[in-house]
Amino acid sequence: MEYERKAEPIGRELVRRLLPRREPEGHKGTFGKVLCLCGSVGYTGAPVFASRGAVRSGAGLVFLGVPEIFFRGRSSLR
Repeated sequence: MEYERKAEPIGRELVRRLLPRREPEGHKGTFGKVLCLCGSVGYTGAPVFASRGAVRSGAGLVFLGVPEIFFRGRSSLR
């Protein structure tokens, strides 16, 4: 049995149709909030990619929760 797949490239026009318009008076509190709870030993880059992706997709505030082991022996995360 064959299925016909309909695909449309993601471009500016599709994004404009699907996403609501941002108000010029808007601020980070009006553009949504994302909580990323991710990462584990050996996968320390996953939280960085997930949180950056949320910011790039337009989230107003992004909160990142990682396991405590990420902080041991580090003065700051970059």
